[in-house]
Order: sequence, then C-alpha cells, then structure tokens
Amino acid sequence: MAPAHTPEPILERLNAVMIEYAKRPDVQAKMTGMQVSALPLSRAQTGAYLERESTRWEQVVKASGAKAE
Repeated sequence: MAPAHTPEPILERLNAVMIEYAKRPDVQAKMTGMQVSALPLSRAQTGAYLERESTRWEQVVKASGAKAE
C-alpha cells in the first residue's frame, strides 16, 4: 500500500523489497513467534487477495449480526 499516484517503478521496487525482507530467516522467525506468516505476492496477487478477504469477512460480519459502536 502506498499513497495514491505513487509512480509504478516505486511501487514495483517497494514490492520487491518487501518480498526480500519477508524471506529473511530472522524476519520469518519473528513472524512465526507472533503466529503470522508473510505472503510473498505480486502487487496484482496482493490486490486480489485483499479483495477476496474483504468480501469473505464482510459476509462473516453480516452473518454474525455484529455492529460497530
């Protein structure tokens, strides 16, 4: 995620750096300790993943009847 109108080359570089960072053993160990995992996805894959998860959790929240206070 980046501010609107961020140039494509910068977005691509940020994505590449994030993927490389997530592959580091020390980062993986820390994430495992927090019970989370990195998903080394392309920008397009990340967008699709976020869309799927948003739809999924929207349905769960609606079905639960939960309301924001």
